[in-house]
Amino acid sequence: MKQIGLAGLLSLFLAGSVAADQAVLLIGTERYRYLNNVSGGTKVVNAAGNFEEAGATVVVVEDAEISRIEGGLDDLADVAEDADAVLIAMVGQFVTDGTRTWYMARTTDTPDHLLETGTDAVLVENVLTFLDQIDGPAVLALGLRQSEDDYIDGLSPGLGPLEAPDGVTIVRAGPDYLAGFLGEDVAQPGRDLVEAVTDAEGAAFVGEAPDRLVLIPRDQARDRDRPRVILRPRGDEDQSDVIALVRERRDNLAWDAASDDDTVEGYRAYLDQFPRGRHATAARIAIDRILSEPERQARLAEEALNLSRQERQQIQRDLTILDYNTRGIDGIFGPGTRQAITNWQQQNGLEQSSYLTTVQIRLLREQAQRRSDILEAEAQRERERVEREDRAYWRETGRNGGEGDLRRYLERYPDGLFADQARDRLNRIEEDARAAAAGEERRVWDRYREVDSVAGYREYLERYPNGSFRGQARERLTALENAQSGQADRERAEAQERALGLNTITARLVEARLADLGLEPGAVDGRFTDDTRRALRRYQRSRNLPVTGYMNEPTAVRLLADSILR
Repeated sequence: MKQIGLAGLLSLFLAGSVAADQAVLLIGTERYRYLNNVSGGTKVVNAAGNFEEAGATVVVVEDAEISRIEGGLDDLADVAEDADAVLIAMVGQFVTDGTRTWYMARTTDTPDHLLETGTDAVLVENVLTFLDQIDGPAVLALGLRQSEDDYIDGLSPGLGPLEAPDGVTIVRAGPDYLAGFLGEDVAQPGRDLVEAVTDAEGAAFVGEAPDRLVLIPRDQARDRDRPRVILRPRGDEDQSDVIALVRERRDNLAWDAASDDDTVEGYRAYLDQFPRGRHATAARIAIDRILSEPERQARLAEEALNLSRQERQQIQRDLTILDYNTRGIDGIFGPGTRQAITNWQQQNGLEQSSYLTTVQIRLLREQAQRRSDILEAEAQRERERVEREDRAYWRETGRNGGEGDLRRYLERYPDGLFADQARDRLNRIEEDARAAAAGEERRVWDRYREVDSVAGYREYLERYPNGSFRGQARERLTALENAQSGQADRERAEAQERALGLNTITARLVEARLADLGLEPGAVDGRFTDDTRRALRRYQRSRNLPVTGYMNEPTAVRLLADSILR
């Protein structure tokens, strides 16, 4: 195949022609046989429907060898002589020797021979010369992205120093962007190309730009009886099917627009235009889907907020603080959370959609913070009351009391203010008892104490009903029996804590909050020790939560809400 030269272009231009308002040639190449493909290279042909709808005559060439590009230029020449304006768009691989620029056909095997005479590529300077012959405005739109092909020395991918003749405007953009830019801006009647390029982020002029350029007048009337699109299709498709191919393309473009809009109105507009189109059934199904979901707009609005999992968990904590059960604080809005949202919306006189808006999330947060402040104030008053009673009972039993009084104090206040002091004194009493006890009883007690079992303590009390260690034996016996009876509850509490999946950072936050409240959880290191368990029991007891010493959802909601919201 030979290169299209200036003489060939002029002869094509001077051939017989038909009347046209605007003549448009869209050439797009994506799949190259030997060179790297150009992603989105053929998207430019999607603009054909927009130009045709605006009244232009369009020639389309997709993934073409040089002969079909020649044919496309031939078709353009047939309609360009009397056209008010002409646009040629070329998308694909370009190569330059630093002076000239070539557009590569689909079957070009290597651009090395461009330095020689005769090749299967289009010399872009010749296309500019062709456009220079147009009486009205002429535009050359080039779509390209950086190529990774290797060429011989003297050739490089891209454009050379193109110079536009007077009356010709050159625009360049990426392949994907150019397709939308042509269809949505250039093809719109009355749209100023200069203004459109100035406003666009993905398009730019090559060389100087005119002051103003409107390719299609605003008041242009469309002649629907005259064919407007000429296809140079891939392969050897029957040219008698051109009208069907054009209709199929317009059908697909209309469906793409309806799908992007995804509204009842958009799908109905598609059906009005193509009641028996390729996508008519899908359009009717989409309409039924939308109408069967009354809260669809509310759902889409919430999805548009792109709430993170942490933000969803905070919403669940807020609802729980307000006594709306979300059935979990997991960041997943399942049926429990949706019902909680619905109940909250109903209580606040809002539309009960089960989906939240930004304003509603802010209102929910404010309500949860006020409720948290109220609950914390109540907890503080309860804590002060319990501490007063604790101190009073210590004065009564513990300050100067004996072993029995100390054990009564611990029975009532196992995590009390003076619990450690009471246990220290009991340990000293036990040590004194060991020193005073007979050698045989002391040896027996040490053995039972080491085993630390219900059976052992019972056996000791049977052998020594008035023994020196009877108080300690009864205390340990009661503690072990209570532990056995509460084993299932403790295992359940441990499982609830594990289910929360607390990481070290969250565990430290829990310990820090307990420390801030003066509950003495021990070191803030992310490890829950006996001191941490006691602090948790104290916290749970003061807030009327289940007293387990383990983290669970009610405790986490209150403790973390107290920390986060304050």
